[in-house]
Amino acid sequence: PLVDPSRAVPSAAGLDSTAQSVTSAPIPPAGFVEWVGTSGLVNLAIVFTDVIGSTSLNVELGDEVWGRIRDAHFEHAGNLVRVRGGCVIKTIGDAVMAAFRNAVDALAFAMQLEADPGHPAVHIRAGVHVGQVQVSQGDTFGTQVNLAARVAGKAKQGGVWISDRVREDWLTQSPNQSPTWSKHNETLRGFHGRRFTLWSLPP
Repeated sequence: PLVDPSRAVPSAAGLDSTAQSVTSAPIPPAGFVEWVGTSGLVNLAIVFTDVIGSTSLNVELGDEVWGRIRDAHFEHAGNLVRVRGGCVIKTIGDAVMAAFRNAVDALAFAMQLEADPGHPAVHIRAGVHVGQVQVSQGDTFGTQVNLAARVAGKAKQGGVWISDRVREDWLTQSPNQSPTWSKHNETLRGFHGRRFTLWSLPP
């Protein structure tokens, strides 16, 4: 099962380009290889996050200041990922791609990072999807990875967007902790007009 019942459960054009550039990004650190523990097809929850308006911030603040802010955001994101038992696969520009063993921890991480991105100048969007992905050379590939990036890309104004499967898993594990989600019937770029039920929490 994608949700581990033994675990207690105590925010876009930028992501559109992220989905296209996944395979061209630098090889991730060995930490992900150790964390996932295998290659081939694996059930994982994938989270993409992206800083809203990062180019404008970079121009306004300058490379040095923006670099320090981005680093603080990445460090904070990494800490939250580890708290939830996940692993940062890689960063892409100012985006974070992370994996979790189940949808509940993935969504909890996304909601926590959206609420507190690690610096007051930073605001993010996030997307979460869960499914079978191809693990190879310390990275993840496949339709479900691209779908996760497209889900995040729908959060144009920020907030957290999730697939229907993520919401189902969340409701199964955390029926008393479910926030109020808005329902959407959306097409996703590259999926040939197929419509998906997605859910969102506003920023």
